[in-house]
Amino acid sequence: MKNAKNAGLVTVAVAVFFSFLVVITQQGMAVAQMTIDQLCDSFCDAPQESGENLGTEQTEEAISGGAEESLPTIDEFIDVLNAEREFDDQRMAEEQQENGIYDARNIPTTTIFSDDAKATLINQTFTKLLNNNTESEESAAAEPDIEEVEEEIDIDEVAQRQIISYEFDEEERTVIDDIRIYTEPEETIQSLASTITTFTNKTNIDLYANGRMIITYAGGFSSDEADDTRIYAPHNYTIVNGYTYVNNTIYDENGIEVFADPNTT
Repeated sequence: MKNAKNAGLVTVAVAVFFSFLVVITQQGMAVAQMTIDQLCDSFCDAPQESGENLGTEQTEEAISGGAEESLPTIDEFIDVLNAEREFDDQRMAEEQQENGIYDARNIPTTTIFSDDAKATLINQTFTKLLNNNTESEESAAAEPDIEEVEEEIDIDEVAQRQIISYEFDEEERTVIDDIRIYTEPEETIQSLASTITTFTNKTNIDLYANGRMIITYAGGFSSDEADDTRIYAPHNYTIVNGYTYVNNTIYDENGIEVFADPNTT
C-alpha cells in the first residue's frame, strides 16, 4: 500500500517535472528565435549591401580597365586570319616561282592520294639524288649547294632552315630538272629518304602539268611548319609527253587514269 502510494507520488512528480521541462524548452526556443530574428534584423542586410557595392565596384573596374585588355572583335580576328593567309599565299607563290612553277593557279595539277603512287614518285626522286651523290667528284652535279637560312614561316615567326639544291641542267640555266629541298638544318638526303619513304601517309604530292611536282612531308608535328620538308622535283607526267589533266586526274594518251584515287574506286 505504501509502495503503491509512493509509486503514485513518483508518477505525479515525474509528470510535473516533464511539464516543467516542456515549458522551459518552449520559452528557450522562443527566446532563441527572438535572438536570431533580432540578430538578422541588425546584420542580415549588411552583407547583402556590401556584396552589391562590391559587385558594382568590380563592374566599374572591368568597364574602366577593359579598354586596356579588351578581346579582339570578330572583325579584328578575321582581319588577322586574312593577313596570315595572304602572307602564306605570297610566300608560297614566290617559292614556287623560284622552282619552276610560275603560275600555279593556272597550271593544270593533280594531288596524288594513292600510297603506292606516292612511293613510286618518292623513290624515283631519291634514287636520282642518292645515285648523284655517288658520282665522280669531277661531275659538277655531284655536289649539292647547301644553304642555311632563316625562313619566315609566319608573320611573326622565323625558323632556322636549310635549302639543299641540285642543279642537273646547268647549261640550259633552267630549273625544270633541278631538285630543291627546304627542310630542317640537321636533315640529310639519306635521313629524308628513310623518313619520307616510311611515312607516306604524312606526305602530300602535287603534280603540275609543266613537269614539276612538290613533295611535302608534314614532319613530326603536323601543326608546326618549322619541321616540314618541301621537295621541288621533276616528273614525266606532262602534257608534252601525252598526258591529260582533267578534274584533278591524269590520263595517259589512251585515256587510262594514271593514278587512281583508292577512295573513289
